[in-house]
Amino acid sequence: MVECPHLLLENLSTGYAEPRGRRTVSSELNLGIASGEVVMLMGPNGSGKSTLMHTIAGLLPPLSGQVKILGRSLARLGRRDVARALSLVLTERVDGGNMTVWDVVALGRYPYTNFFGKLQREDEKMVSEAIEQSHLKGMEQRLIAELSDGERQRVMVARALAQDTPLILLDEPTAHLDLPSRLDLVLMLRRLAHELGKSMLISTHELDLALSWGDRLWLMDREGKVVSDIPEALVLGGHVGRVFGTEELSYDVERGEFLVQREDLRPICLVAEGIPSEDHRVYWTMHALSRLGYKRSEDTETGLKLVVTATDWQIKDGEEVRSYGSLTDLVSALS
Repeated sequence: MVECPHLLLENLSTGYAEPRGRRTVSSELNLGIASGEVVMLMGPNGSGKSTLMHTIAGLLPPLSGQVKILGRSLARLGRRDVARALSLVLTERVDGGNMTVWDVVALGRYPYTNFFGKLQREDEKMVSEAIEQSHLKGMEQRLIAELSDGERQRVMVARALAQDTPLILLDEPTAHLDLPSRLDLVLMLRRLAHELGKSMLISTHELDLALSWGDRLWLMDREGKVVSDIPEALVLGGHVGRVFGTEELSYDVERGEFLVQREDLRPICLVAEGIPSEDHRVYWTMHALSRLGYKRSEDTETGLKLVVTATDWQIKDGEEVRSYGSLTDLVSALS
């Protein structure tokens, strides 16, 4: 028997009302997320990512089609059932006032409490487990206002875990974080999804993180069309370059980065001597040369020749040889 996906979009069209009618953003999307799967949603600004996230979250009604969670149509669920089916972590920076970490995480249990909102022993256990799973143990009584942005985001993830939903939606959760905090958060989300069987849909602009740590990508183009596959297949299929490329930018599949299209690139023959051709000194030397407007050439007879060794960089221009002890000195000479 095939397992029912946690999230299923069936012929889903998204959009919103306008004074002269309604505007369709995406049409007839058929997508799913399995248990324990981390899906990264990416696309250019204005492609419709936020509209799709809001529709899945029930904040916008679909124009047509259905959003199903564990086989149940979102449109037919009451507010309490929706809160037990999906949790949402937004981009906005959390203020928290005088609330503690425990107070905020405990908010995730309110879909399960009685009229008076009193937490039972099982609720408190769930809050404690969510705090520990989010690496917040020992911080329960800290005020939210005292926390760093990275710690605040972990608190919001803990609240979503305490809510105990099969699906967690995260709208640009790394937006306000520095590089180490972004990576720590994404790795934590990936671990939690795999260990707890949670399905996660993460909207992000971080292409490097999405390609490295997403189990699957939903790549949305400017027309609102979405292609879904593992990251590597989308790169090899040219989809990343098609969606994000411009007349001036092209995606280099081999290097995994965007390059500026230039007509005035100067050729330079780069040779490794006494070190492997794939040595990191060779890679980062070419990285610097590309920024200076050089392109690698295989022609060893004409133009500049650069020899990279374990100890220096040597420019050979005809009979003249100039040696540089650091990459910084080489770049200065070629600038």
